[in-house]
Amino acid sequence: MSSQSEKLELFRTLHAGGAPLDLVLAQAARIAASVDLPVSVDFEAGNSASFGGIRENMQRLIAVGAVGLEP
Repeated sequence: MSSQSEKLELFRTLHAGGAPLDLVLAQAARIAASVDLPVSVDFEAGNSASFGGIRENMQRLIAVGAVGLEP
C-alpha cells in the first residue's frame, strides 16, 4: 500500500465499524509485527452469533500477536 488515497481508504474501512474480520486480523498482524509494544485492537469485527464463534475470533486475534481487545 503506497499511495495516500489507498491508506485513507483503508482507514475509512477499518473505522466504519464494518471491516471484514480477515482484514482486521491482517492489519493487526502487520502492526503487531512492526512494533515492540503490546497491541490492543478495537475488535468489533470479532462479533459472532455464537459464543463459540466469538471465542474462535478472539483466538485468531491473539494468534496474530494482539494482547488485548476492545469489543
